[in-house]
Amino acid sequence: MPVLCPIGQLETWHYVDVLFAMRLDLNSILKNWPHESGAINARNIAASDGCRKLQPRVGDVRVSICVLMAIVIVISLGRTAAQESPKEKATAQAGSLTEEVRKQLLDARTTAWQSFFRKDIAVVERILAPELIAIQQNSERWDNRARLIAIAKAIHKQGVQLLRLEFPHTEIQLFGDVAILYYTYVFETGLNGKSEVDAGRGTEIFVRRDGNWIDVGWHLDNGPFSHKEGEWIRVGETVPEPTLVSPSRPKS
Repeated sequence: MPVLCPIGQLETWHYVDVLFAMRLDLNSILKNWPHESGAINARNIAASDGCRKLQPRVGDVRVSICVLMAIVIVISLGRTAAQESPKEKATAQAGSLTEEVRKQLLDARTTAWQSFFRKDIAVVERILAPELIAIQQNSERWDNRARLIAIAKAIHKQGVQLLRLEFPHTEIQLFGDVAILYYTYVFETGLNGKSEVDAGRGTEIFVRRDGNWIDVGWHLDNGPFSHKEGEWIRVGETVPEPTLVSPSRPKS
């Protein structure tokens, strides 16, 4: 049977206690219902801790149920908000991208790209994570760390130079110690007096370990294309012209 107590006292009840108070013996109420008079024969209830005694009527029972249900809803909403607020706050803090962190990430990306053209192979070894997976714009094969280090050594042995490296547009998502960079790129390499320009889009993932941002993977493509009249045509900005040409054909 319902027990009516002051609201201040109900606020101190445990959630389970409130649910217990709502477990009304409805079968007994229906059994003792005198259809002729419309009244309910019920015992007075001894309420503890200052709660008053009453002999409930039909209206009292319905009001009591509504009041208790409202209290339960308010309590559960309050507890849910109290439990979710710290999580939401933590998520907001984890996703805040400061200028310092942004600079760290941009520098880490530049280091990762330039490391393939440096004499010191240790640079590329430090920046690439052991579990790295790379999808290149001009290769069907997915590369891992070992293969990429081998490529870096081959580039150095052949004498390929990095002449230009630009990232015209970059967007960053930060999730604690994980960052995802979305960007466009333009880079130019030179060999034996000639150069080639490549441009496209990239998605690159960095993880912060021991205070340093480590490259764990990327996916590059050559930019947006449209299929028209049986051919794939690049859309958007055109690829810049190379700055170097063959010595026998000076650049005009």
